[in-house]
Amino acid sequence: MKTIKVGSISIGPNEPLALIAGPCVIESESLVLRTAEAVQKIASRLGMPYILKSSYTKDNRSSATSFQGFGLDEGLRILEKARLELGVPVLSDVHNEHEAIIAGGVLAVIQIPAYLSMQTSLALAAARTGRAINVKKGQFLDPVDMKNVIAKIEGEGNENIMITERGTFFGYHNLVIDYRSLPIMRSFGYPVVIDPTHAIRVYGISSSDPAGGNPQYVPALTRAALAAGCEVLFVETHPNCSEALCFAASWRSAIRPEDENIDPVATAREVLRIESEAVAALAPRVGEAFARAVELILACKGRVIITGLGKSGIVGKKIAATLTSTGTSAYFLHPVEAVHGDLGMVLKNDVVICISKSGNTDEITKLFPVLKQIGVPVITMTGNLRSALAQRSDVVLDVGVAEEPCPLDLAPTASTTATMAMGDALAVALLKKRQFCSEDFAFLHPGGSLGKRLLKVSELMFGGEHIPAVPPEATLREVIFEITRKRFGCTCVVEPSGRLAGLITDGDLRRTMQDHENPGALHAAEIMNPAPKTIGPESRALQALQVMKHFNIMQLVVTDGEAHPVGMLHLHDLLDAGIGS
Repeated sequence: MKTIKVGSISIGPNEPLALIAGPCVIESESLVLRTAEAVQKIASRLGMPYILKSSYTKDNRSSATSFQGFGLDEGLRILEKARLELGVPVLSDVHNEHEAIIAGGVLAVIQIPAYLSMQTSLALAAARTGRAINVKKGQFLDPVDMKNVIAKIEGEGNENIMITERGTFFGYHNLVIDYRSLPIMRSFGYPVVIDPTHAIRVYGISSSDPAGGNPQYVPALTRAALAAGCEVLFVETHPNCSEALCFAASWRSAIRPEDENIDPVATAREVLRIESEAVAALAPRVGEAFARAVELILACKGRVIITGLGKSGIVGKKIAATLTSTGTSAYFLHPVEAVHGDLGMVLKNDVVICISKSGNTDEITKLFPVLKQIGVPVITMTGNLRSALAQRSDVVLDVGVAEEPCPLDLAPTASTTATMAMGDALAVALLKKRQFCSEDFAFLHPGGSLGKRLLKVSELMFGGEHIPAVPPEATLREVIFEITRKRFGCTCVVEPSGRLAGLITDGDLRRTMQDHENPGALHAAEIMNPAPKTIGPESRALQALQVMKHFNIMQLVVTDGEAHPVGMLHLHDLLDAGIGS
């Protein structure tokens, strides 16, 4: 399939789902700008490239008295203002050769309406503008017939083409979407658009009548189309659907301008409820398949290779990082890079984990023949147990969710949370099976705050000749000299046997000077604190900090099991190492 360009937007395989949306017809300049700005922000939040759609004229109204728009000149002026102020490409219906020539100077996409889809002169004129062309498949056409329309446009040297499915007549007044049309039209090599808001129109009834449309089915039709495969979602929307001047009964109010009264706190709570329930629902599904996945990874003599596309890929990177930091060597492999040579890094001793919500991600299914040839076991995390990936995998972990918080059911939210939770469950289960301990964690996190908390005293203390020490009979002058020379603000008093007898600090010296008339006559044994606070070399550095804070001291003597001083630890050394930060 070709990737087409609409301004700076790329539409095609391996590109984000694009959104075409806006009022059916231009009702006013302010309404177009307000709606476009609101939809643009929503699309940006969802990571969807956005094209504004609003027709300058609706030439196919059932009544001559129905509102038809502002006309070519004023309508194009409004669309151009939206394009310049918001920086979005714009799209409108075009009805004849004359309009195509003029509209091509403003529009990024020229749309050929469904009822004119077989009009050769219009197709050729639109193609000659050099603009992207969106042809809406006529309600009366077999999808195969669209190949002829494409050929007309290609014949003029224009290959920036999209084809829209908007329903086929089922009887006189009803439309149905035959989802076979999507793969059929995609096989022609161009992006396919799904327009559910026109497919639910009930003809023969005024669009201002609530019975004139069934917008409640828009989400279901959209989900089905995304599962079948399409590159663009087409949604006609309006701030006040019931008051719209065109197709009022057919529009979804799921896309709303920001001035609508939406309680963000209630929304947040609802999102958290849905996601927490999605994670909780995983627990009953964890069983033999999960245990088998753990066994495969434990038996792996190589690495765990994780792959996924889009949001699933981002989740995969997180899972790979968690596994690696908890003792399981893991690496993320982008499936697109894999099919272009990076698959060579997968070896027969590895285990592969595939992540795909639908279980039918083309870029991943293309890897399976090679993975099977290499002979690596494959674990798949998916929400579709009947998918192609699930059927071909050695182990399948069910991470399906009942619903997504996203009102359009487009942005994966609860599903990504559930997948990450399942990845965490794998990592912790493996951690326990490997008897991965805090020392192992500190070894793998030498620079992080988590690792610093697990550092041992022996890794930060000063030992050997750096330990300040004097014998019990040392004079005051010798004590002061040793404290000054070693710069710890103290000195150990050590018996001939090497055992710690006591500690003298700067504070002890000051108190001695204040309390004795002739301090120079005193010896170390008479000045020292005979019961100083000590700590063992295998203790945590964080524990040493806690002792210093509790007793309001600056130094700790590090002693072995026989009370021999083996090191000194100063508060500043702990703080400099980031302990407690």
